[in-house]
Amino acid sequence: MKKELLIAISMAVVSVPASAQTTIFGDVKNTDGHHIEYVSLRVDSQYTISDKDGNFVLRIPEGHRSDLVVSHLSYKTQTIPYAQYRSGSLHVRLEEKVQ
Repeated sequence: MKKELLIAISMAVVSVPASAQTTIFGDVKNTDGHHIEYVSLRVDSQYTISDKDGNFVLRIPEGHRSDLVVSHLSYKTQTIPYAQYRSGSLHVRLEEKVQ
């Protein structure tokens, strides 16, 4: 009986985090179509950074509906509303800062 209870509790704990989050994935490129690495993407306190090919994955706890902020030192910061990124797949294009 103890073993079955322990297994049931373990399965419940493991399954809750998987269903209680939204996963956003995609890539970041500049306006010429070149991948940008080290781009910061954040929603509230959840954040990630794009890899050398501009790819990223961001997991957001369920209930967060804030804008996605995409920033890089050499590019203009972009704010993406929840309605645009909630589907999961996202292709971001950043414009260079003119200095």
